[in-house]
Amino acid sequence: KFNEKKYLSSFPFYSFNDKWFRFLRDNFLTKISYENIMLEMIREKGFEINNIVKKLWIEEKELLYLKKNGHTIGLHSYSHPTMIHEMTEEEQFHEYKKNLQHLENKLGKGTIEAMSHPCGNYNKVTLSVLSKLGIRIGFLSNMGINSIKSPLEIPREDHANILLKMDNESYNI
Repeated sequence: KFNEKKYLSSFPFYSFNDKWFRFLRDNFLTKISYENIMLEMIREKGFEINNIVKKLWIEEKELLYLKKNGHTIGLHSYSHPTMIHEMTEEEQFHEYKKNLQHLENKLGKGTIEAMSHPCGNYNKVTLSVLSKLGIRIGFLSNMGINSIKSPLEIPREDHANILLKMDNESYNI
């Protein structure tokens, strides 16, 4: 049952429609039906998928620039399943291994040791899979948990909350 006050309560920047969309996507739609709906919406709005891809995904030269300038680059899964914690160990391993191989092909073997849990979802199996892949540090999607349970479960503040706070305060630099 959908309860707007409780569902995704640790994401205060989500509107009612954001929460309702995520609830339907994660609880009622299959992966294929979700993808079909999204493709139909893209077609109806006249978006060109190739143009969207260019705006949403980082290019290899940008990835290399980040690495060259000392940024940590980490996993987030390959296809971004929103309910990765409901996948089998084999499915989770495949998701993260494919993402790891993709990044290491661009950045070099052994360069990836960090990650962020897609949609904040994970379980003990996920933590085991990440450890097997050599991931040493992992970040949650919000500050909902106030303490660090393990190096793969570090709370982080969402950028939307940081931007909101910055908008509401005056900074004298």
